[in-house]
Amino acid sequence: MTLGNAVRIHRRARGLTQEELAQRACTCSGTISLIERDRTNVNRHTLRRVARALGVKVRTLENAMGIDDRAADTAA
Repeated sequence: MTLGNAVRIHRRARGLTQEELAQRACTCSGTISLIERDRTNVNRHTLRRVARALGVKVRTLENAMGIDDRAADTAA
């Protein structure tokens, strides 16, 4: 699964439009659209805001991107 798929699935499960998610994440709907289509690299700050707006942990979205938690822990 990709990050975009994960965001789309969580957004739809909550009955949110891209515009509503964008408002909650303090970003624009174009950014949400790009994320859902896997057309942009998402920085950590934006990822946190989107996760918070969706009510999921950042780790949930990171796992969709295939980030190894152990590698992230040693880099921090």
